[in-house]
Amino acid sequence: MCKDGEETLDHFLTACGVAAGVWNSISSWCCIPHVYAFSVRDLVDIHEHNRSSRLKKIVIQRIIIITEWMLWKARNEMIFSNKMTKVVDIVTNVKALGFLWYNN
Repeated sequence: MCKDGEETLDHFLTACGVAAGVWNSISSWCCIPHVYAFSVRDLVDIHEHNRSSRLKKIVIQRIIIITEWMLWKARNEMIFSNKMTKVVDIVTNVKALGFLWYNN
């Protein structure tokens, strides 16, 4: 999405400028330290390093999964529909899906 560097899963979900903007917003929203990930494994493990209750760790883990999904969806929309999705729109979609999941 950033057209900067080889498109690998690690680059796309962690190093891409769009992903970095999304993770920055998500970390602020979740009141956790900024997300500095170099691989997908780092993203998967973020909730484990948070000094929070068990429930908050579970919520953070699920928000990370939702965020990865929304980034993947935005990537596919760009590739297959030539539609660029803004960082703010990705974050809004993460929040909406997160609230739907949490309230069910």
